[in-house]
Amino acid sequence: MTPWVDTILLLALMATSACVVPMYLKLKRLDRTQAEYGRILTQSGQALAQAGEAVRNFSTEGREILEALDQRIGEARQTLAELEASRREIAGREGPSGEGPDREGPGREGPGRDVAATGRHQLTA
Repeated sequence: MTPWVDTILLLALMATSACVVPMYLKLKRLDRTQAEYGRILTQSGQALAQAGEAVRNFSTEGREILEALDQRIGEARQTLAELEASRREIAGREGPSGEGPDREGPGREGPGRDVAATGRHQLTA
């Protein structure tokens, strides 16, 4: 009876081993896949951190650009106000008819006038 029991136990051990080996291989594959997922999650976290940093930089640079534009717009408004004041002053000197001694037709530029780089009309000699 012992040889029969030994044979049955040996067959059960072989069947168990045949089932355990594929399960062991599947667990190894799962371990590799899990390690790859972990690596991908780490890279995703780093990419999100870089994206957040980029957004913060855009915000900071955008604010600086807006401040510079605001300053330029203020300078442009001031220059326009100066030009308008200069135009009114010239119009006031020419009189209500719009004709003055320096007037040269529809355009104000002529032999007696020069537009400087600042955009202001200046009399030339």
